[in-house]
Amino acid sequence: VASTEMAAAATAAATTIAQLEARVTELEQRAGSSEKESAMAVRKAEAQLKAVKEALEAERASAANAQAEGGKFWTQLKEREAALQAEQKSHSATRVALEDAQKA
Repeated sequence: VASTEMAAAATAAATTIAQLEARVTELEQRAGSSEKESAMAVRKAEAQLKAVKEALEAERASAANAQAEGGKFWTQLKEREAALQAEQKSHSATRVALEDAQKA
C-alpha cells in the first residue's frame, strides 16, 4: 500500500512538475514576445525621433537659407537705392547745369 501511495505521489508530483514547466515555458515565450514588442516599439520611437530631428535640421537649414536670402535681398535693395540716389543727384546736377547754361 505504501509503494502504491508513493507511486501515486510521484505521478502527481511529475504531473505538477510538467504543468509548472509548461507554465514556465509559456511565460518565457510571453516575456520574449513582450521583449520583442518592446524592442520594436523602442526602434519605432527611435526612428520617429530621428525623423523629427532630421525635419528640425531641415527647417533650421531652410530658415538659415531664407535669412541669408533675406539679407542678400536687403543688401541688393540698399545698393539699388544708393544707385538711384546717385542717379538722382546726377540728374539734379545736370538740370542745374542746363539751367545755368540757359541763363548764360
